[in-house]
Amino acid sequence: MIIYALNEKSKNKDIDIMIVTEETETGNDHKAFKKIPAICKILDINTMTLRELFKKYDGIDIEFK
Repeated sequence: MIIYALNEKSKNKDIDIMIVTEETETGNDHKAFKKIPAICKILDINTMTLRELFKKYDGIDIEFK
């Protein structure tokens, strides 16, 4: 996701690239790698949670059958 976002960001500077993730920047649980929001912050890629996505795009409706 991050590499794709970087590629899209470099191709078109007019669009707002956003990665949707439920990970938080903190609380890495002693893992050897950084979480998505921490990496995105370093690379200047915006992130948001699913809740924020639904709030931003009020008309989104998801249905499971």
